[in-house]
Amino acid sequence: MNYWERKPLRQVVAQIRTGSTPSTKQPEFFDGEVPFFTPGDIGGDVFLISANRSITETAVRDGKAKIFGKDTLLVTCIGDIGRVGILQSRASANQQITALKFKQDIDVKYAYYWFCIHRAELQGLANQAVVPILNNERLQSIEFSYPPLAEQQRIADILSRADRLRRLRRFALEMSAGYLQAVFLEMFGDPVTNPMGWEVVKLGSQIKDIRYGTGSPPPYVEDGIPFIRATNIKGGRIEFAGMAYISEESANAIEKCRVSSGDLLVVRSGVNTGDCAVIPSHLDGAFAAYDLIVRVDYPLNHYYNNLINSCFGKAIIGPLSRRSGQPHLNAEQVKSMKFPVPSHDELTRFAIVVQNHERLRAQQREALRQAEQLFQGLLQAAFRGELTPPQA
Repeated sequence: MNYWERKPLRQVVAQIRTGSTPSTKQPEFFDGEVPFFTPGDIGGDVFLISANRSITETAVRDGKAKIFGKDTLLVTCIGDIGRVGILQSRASANQQITALKFKQDIDVKYAYYWFCIHRAELQGLANQAVVPILNNERLQSIEFSYPPLAEQQRIADILSRADRLRRLRRFALEMSAGYLQAVFLEMFGDPVTNPMGWEVVKLGSQIKDIRYGTGSPPPYVEDGIPFIRATNIKGGRIEFAGMAYISEESANAIEKCRVSSGDLLVVRSGVNTGDCAVIPSHLDGAFAAYDLIVRVDYPLNHYYNNLINSCFGKAIIGPLSRRSGQPHLNAEQVKSMKFPVPSHDELTRFAIVVQNHERLRAQQREALRQAEQLFQGLLQAAFRGELTPPQA
C-alpha cells in the first residue's frame, strides 16, 4: 500500500451537502417525480434507484429541497450512521443524509466499499447524544485512503462480484421463505373457509403432552446446552442467532423444560406471543425458556406449526392472548383452539414437503454464510492492499 494516497475526505470530494425536508404542511411539495431518500431507503443495495417517498419540482424550484446528481454517494449521518448507497439518477434526500460527490480521480463504487469497511470509524466520530450525529466537519476530516483510479476500479469490480453473489444468496433464501405457506394453501385450502370440508377439532384432543418452560432462566454460560428463548423463534423455525446456553448442572434442575425433536414450542408471553416452531433433530435435548412445550404426533406437528404461524392462526390466538394486560397464553387456551385437520395421508405428504424444504433452506443458509464470508474476507483484504497485483 506504499503507493496509496491518504488525504482528508474534504480533499477528495468536489461537493458535500446535507439534505433537507420540505415543509409537510405544504402538500404541493410531495408525491411528485423526484425520489426523496430517507435512511430507511439506504443500506439494502449498492445502487439507489427508488425511494419510498417523493417530492415535486415545485419543492426544488422553491429551494425547499436539495438535488443531488447521478453517482452521488449518500451517507446516513444521524441515527443509524454509516449506511451508504450510490444514486442512479437525480434525487433528493432528508437532513439525516449527507451527499458526497467525489472528484474525478475517485471511483464512486470504490468509495462505497471504503465506507462499508470504515463504518465503525464513522460511528466513533459521532457525538454521543441520544441520537448520534456525525456533522460535516468531522466527516470531512476522516482520512480517506485510495490507490490510482484504475486500481480502485479493479478493487471495486472484485468486491461488486462478491457482493452480488451474497445478495443473490440472500434473495434466494428470502424467496424460499414463503414457499411452505403457498404449498399449505394448495394442499389444504384456506383454513378460514375450509373449502375441503376437513373436520374441525380442538387442538387439545390431539395433544399428547403440554408443559411449561421455566419462568426464571438459569445463569447462562458461554458454551453448554442450548436454551431456546422467544427471540429464537422466528418464521416457524428455531434460529441459532442469539442462542443462550446453560450448564449441565442448571439443566438438571429444570428437567421438565427439556424439549425433544418434533415438539412444538409456542411463545406464551410478550410481543411475539403465539409464534411457534418445531424442534429440529439437532436441538433434541435442548431446554425451553418461558414457553409452552406441546407434543403432538408426527405429522401433525408440521401441520400445526404452519397453521398456527399463519394469519388464520394469529387471528385465533390474538383474542385469547389479549385477555390480560400483556399478551399471554396458557395451556388451557392452547388446548381450546379449534382447527380444521386434514387426513393422515395428506398430513404425511405435507410433512415430507416440509422436511425437504428445510433441507433446501439449510443448504441455502450455508451458501449464504460462505458468500458472506467470502465478501467480508475480500473487503478486509482490499483495504489492507492485499488485492493489489504484485506488479503494481
